[in-house]
Amino acid sequence: MIRKLPISSFSTILVFLCLTIIGIALITSLPIKLSPSKALPSININFSLLGQSSKVVETQVTSKLEAMLSRLEGIQDISSTSGNGWGRININLDKHTDIDVTRFEIATIIRQTRPSLPAKTSYPTISVNKSDDNSNRPFISYTVNAPDNLAEIYEFTEKKVKPKLANIKGIERIEVSGSKPMEYRLEYDAKQLETLGINASEIQQAINNYLSKEFLGDGSVEQVPGHKTSIRVLLSSDYNKNVGFDCAGIILRTQSGQLINLDKIVKVNYQQAESQYIYRINGLNSIYLSVVVKKQRISFH
Repeated sequence: MIRKLPISSFSTILVFLCLTIIGIALITSLPIKLSPSKALPSININFSLLGQSSKVVETQVTSKLEAMLSRLEGIQDISSTSGNGWGRININLDKHTDIDVTRFEIATIIRQTRPSLPAKTSYPTISVNKSDDNSNRPFISYTVNAPDNLAEIYEFTEKKVKPKLANIKGIERIEVSGSKPMEYRLEYDAKQLETLGINASEIQQAINNYLSKEFLGDGSVEQVPGHKTSIRVLLSSDYNKNVGFDCAGIILRTQSGQLINLDKIVKVNYQQAESQYIYRINGLNSIYLSVVVKKQRISFH
């Protein structure tokens, strides 16, 4: 017996086959995350109310903002923390919620609620954490260790290892960490400064003035007859980063009005900045090298 399917059944099968073919075709454009995130998108609101206890912050600011924000659609949960002089509200959103739209709505609520908050409350700041932020985490991390000091290991990793890895296709960026940068350290004799009538803040200000650039205005020059070229006039020192920091060109005025070069009262040392943490593996100084890859897409052939 041959049984004929009704026209409606053939239509259903045809639609199903079409959707299946379309679905297979779209798979080729689906992104793949090597480190997929399980975290929900979230928004943080931070503010301060200096000089007030956590109880005052909670009752006068946090609770008011939280009550208004809880009315938003797409909220998974909302939590808050109030401390002495500060407060924070964390909002976790449903994964289907448009986080940019929600951020705009939060900014509108804050603007409307701001007049009812204590006058000394700082304007709340908004920070966004998207669910795919973790996709930028390192795909793989290495440790480079040796019996040498961290500065030498860091320089070797930056100049020798990092460029080689950067040539590999699909790598977005490479981060090298674990070492502090080099710095100039100035040492002075406190008794000598006291005798001269100079304090540490005056030395700091003199250095800042020496290294700063001051915009004097716009001007024009006529390099070709009849044609003027606009220029920007800046006042800056002759400090050359390639040469290094030379404090001989910095001048201070003593209490008696005498001018004195900074190199006469300070000793300059160029050294690695002190670190609060020292990383060691099996007794060897270590540098961390992290590789972040680009998002990949499925490709069928």
